[in-house]
Amino acid sequence: MQRIVIQNFGPIKDATIEIPKFLLLIGEQASGKSTVAKLIYFFRSLKEDFTKRMYKQPTRGYSWKNDFEVPTRQKFIQFFGRPNQQFEITFYYTHSNTVSIKWDNKTLCIEMSDIFKKILRGVPKPQYIVLVSNTNSSDIPRIERTFNDSEFVETMNKCFGTMTQDSLYLVAERSSMVRFGNLFERLFSRELESNLRKIAITQNQAIEEILLMQFLDRVALLKDYFSTSNRQHFTSNDARLKWMLSCMSSILKGEYSNQSIERISWGKDSKDSVFLQNASSGQQEVIRILQDSIWVIEQNIKAFRVLEEPESHLFPLAQKRLLEFLSSMVNASEDNTLVITTHSPYILSSANNLLFASYVASTFPELKDIIQSKIKNISWINPSEFKAYALDKNQKIYCKSIVDTKTGMISQNYLDSVSDELSSEFNQIYKLYISKLKGTK
Repeated sequence: MQRIVIQNFGPIKDATIEIPKFLLLIGEQASGKSTVAKLIYFFRSLKEDFTKRMYKQPTRGYSWKNDFEVPTRQKFIQFFGRPNQQFEITFYYTHSNTVSIKWDNKTLCIEMSDIFKKILRGVPKPQYIVLVSNTNSSDIPRIERTFNDSEFVETMNKCFGTMTQDSLYLVAERSSMVRFGNLFERLFSRELESNLRKIAITQNQAIEEILLMQFLDRVALLKDYFSTSNRQHFTSNDARLKWMLSCMSSILKGEYSNQSIERISWGKDSKDSVFLQNASSGQQEVIRILQDSIWVIEQNIKAFRVLEEPESHLFPLAQKRLLEFLSSMVNASEDNTLVITTHSPYILSSANNLLFASYVASTFPELKDIIQSKIKNISWINPSEFKAYALDKNQKIYCKSIVDTKTGMISQNYLDSVSDELSSEFNQIYKLYISKLKGTK
């Protein structure tokens, strides 16, 4: 199992986090959840960066220093800025394949384990197949180069310990990119590009702008993919996809359509609809999460996703359905991975239900059909593929696993602690109330 070890980076003093198929990070605001998630995303995205670099330069000689070490250093500074304190971060792609980044004596050092470096040095050059096809409008052949990925991709998967094809960070405040429409998106994109150029000169942290730009690019793809003209994508007989489309409508409280403008409809009458930019904040927050997961399933993508605050502006029951929806996406492929940062106890409780369903069904197979009638088995979370951590700067142990080692579920003690303070306050006030009632008799 992959893991990350972080020492003295930003708000994180010491944290060791394992990264299974499904990872939950919970904590108060400013606890460092987002920093951990972004570091995980940074290291996981290095494989795609390297692959794209090799794809664009197939004829040039390969150098692990120039094609991996130097670009990784540049990307880290671009993401997190030039450091001002000593730190060390090590990412374990496998038990023996590691990459470490540390700031020591005013130098940003990139270190790789010997095995990682050996595999990287042996990466074969990408090979291409030349495709020639005639167009209807001309007799001149159109020549394309297609990546022949067999040996190259196999080596990359071995080096980085994953078969992931597509990584995406779903940023917080997603509704802001819906509310102001297409004009805002275009103007905002230009402003982001301008800011990135300025930040590149000063070497300040630019990760928010970078992730936002990447997210906007994905939004453009999803809007086109879900346009009315492309609705034939969703006529599949695949049971998982059908269920997820139904779940999407349930969460949105309506049907999404994009016929030159995005809208959500809940009846046959034209009045029974609302433009997406005028929809509720919850609908605006969740729409791209839903669309991206459907895209992953329909296109059979091996996906790595980091999702910040999926609960944002959603009613607790919608949070439950969303987690079931996301879990179904993760379960669609052995190579899908999801990292969630959350403040919501409802997300934790919903995850526990999915874990418990899997646990009971595996312990007592005769109950499987009954449990499945309550919760779809495509949404169950295998306890062996799940981890959850609580981050708290005020505790002696900053990063603590909240998973019960015996059951693989989230510890009941932690779930109870979320409501303990509220219950304590209520009980104190209730005792005062009772004492006054007795005094008036």
